[in-house]
Amino acid sequence: MQASRLSGAQRAQITVLKRLQERLIWHYHTICLFLHVCAVIVVSVFNSLIHHQLPLLRTVQMYLYRKLPSRVLSKTVGKLAARPLSPFMKRMVLGSYVRMFGCKMEEAVEEDINQYTSLLSLFTRALKEEARPINADHPLVSPADGTVIYVGRIKDGLVKEVKGITYSLDEFLGPGVCESEELEFIHPVKRKDVTENFRIRPSRVKFFSDVEEDFEPPAGKSFPRKGNELFCVVMYLSPGDYHHFHSPAEWTATLQRHFSGELLTVAPWAMRTLPGLLTLNERVLLSGYWEHGFFSYTAVGALNVGSIKMDFDKELQSNQEGHFKHCFVDKQLGVIDGVTVQKGQHLGHFEFGSSVVLVFEAPSAFTFNVAAGSQLQFGQALGRVAGQSHMESDLE
Repeated sequence: MQASRLSGAQRAQITVLKRLQERLIWHYHTICLFLHVCAVIVVSVFNSLIHHQLPLLRTVQMYLYRKLPSRVLSKTVGKLAARPLSPFMKRMVLGSYVRMFGCKMEEAVEEDINQYTSLLSLFTRALKEEARPINADHPLVSPADGTVIYVGRIKDGLVKEVKGITYSLDEFLGPGVCESEELEFIHPVKRKDVTENFRIRPSRVKFFSDVEEDFEPPAGKSFPRKGNELFCVVMYLSPGDYHHFHSPAEWTATLQRHFSGELLTVAPWAMRTLPGLLTLNERVLLSGYWEHGFFSYTAVGALNVGSIKMDFDKELQSNQEGHFKHCFVDKQLGVIDGVTVQKGQHLGHFEFGSSVVLVFEAPSAFTFNVAAGSQLQFGQALGRVAGQSHMESDLE
C-alpha cells in the first residue's frame, strides 16, 4: 500500500539510490580485494627475501593467503575456460596461450588449435601415444609432465623442503593410511558396484578428529618395514604442460581418499614460502602397496578451475560448494584385494594448475635419477634400487 502511494519521481529516486548502493558495495569489495592481494604480495616478497623466516610472518602470510576467495575465483575461471570460442577468439586466445606457455602442439593428438572448442579443451588435450615412451628399465617413472619440486627421504614423518618448509606426512595423507594396507576397518559399509572392473564402497564424511578418536591400527602393520625407508616426490605441472596423470609403477590401490580443502596456488614460489601448503589444498589420494611395500599417489588441486577428474571414480566432484573443509571421504577400492594398476596406466587429469605427490616405501638402497628442479615428461625414469634392474625385480 505504501509503495503504491509513492510518486513516480520518488520511485525513480529509490531505484537510483539502490543502484548507487550496489555500485558502492561492489567498489568497496574490489578495493578490499585489491588491498588484500597487495598485502599478500608484500608479505610474500618480504618473507622470501629474508634469510631466516619469522614464524609470526609465516602465520600472517598464510592467514592473508587463505582469506582470498580462491574457490570463487577458480569456479569463475573454470566457467570462462569452458566457454565455447568463436573462430576469431580461437586464433587470438588459444594462439596466445600456446605461445605464452610453450605448448608443444606437435605432440597432441589434435595439432590444429582451431579444432579445440574452448581453452579448457586445449588445456586437457590428449597426446599421441608415441610422444611419451615409458622407460622399461626402471620400476618407477614420472607420473606426469612437470617440474620436480622435491625429491628425497622422509624422516620422522616430516617432508622437508627448501627454506626450512616442512609438513607432516600424517596431515597430508590423513590418519590410518601409513599404518595399514587393509583399510576396511575404518568404514565397514556396504559395497557398491561402479564399473565392471572397478568397485568402491561409499562412505560418510570423516573429520580428522573423528578418525583419531576411534582409530586403532592393526598390530604389525607399521611402516616403513625393516631395511626400508619412506621416499617422496613432489611434481608441479605448469599451465603449458600435459595435464593428464598416469601410474608411475605397477601397484595395487586399496583406498581412495578425497580431501576437501583450499584451492591455493601450488606454483614453486608458493611451495617455497607457504608452510604446509600441500596439506591445505583439495586433493585426491590413492593408497595401497607395490613390490617394496606402501605406495601412495596424490593429485593436488590448485588455484584456477581446481577440478580433479579420476578414472577410478567418475562420480567424484571436486571444487564444489558445500564441501566441508578439513575433512575427507574414503572409498574402498576393489572387492577384497584392491585394484591392480599397471605402469603407465591413465589415472585422470587436471583442469588447470596442479601437482602430483608420490609417497612410497622402498629399500634404503633406492636411488633417484632426478633432483629438485628437473624437468620431466611422463614415462621418464625416476629411480630404482641401486644395482637392481626392473627386469631383475620382476623375476624375484
